[in-house]
Amino acid sequence: MSIRCEPGEPRQLRVEAATGGKIITREASEDSSLTEGAGPVTADLPNNGQLMVELNSGQRILLASRWKLNDPDGAQNYCAIAGQVFS
Repeated sequence: MSIRCEPGEPRQLRVEAATGGKIITREASEDSSLTEGAGPVTADLPNNGQLMVELNSGQRILLASRWKLNDPDGAQNYCAIAGQVFS
């Protein structure tokens, strides 16, 4: 599994899972889902929201992400994530 979460960069989760899985995103009080039939499973991190990846192998990954990208002082921009893997 790899995660990119840097201000100004594409924010993305990538899971090397050959069997694929389902991605559920919660952003702005709305849920959306996408199923990937074969791996790797990739998902863009939501804007200040949550992401659940349910792998076909039975494992699940829960991530929360938050970021700020528009501060006039670029040093004040940030991207932060918290997550847990469980089965």
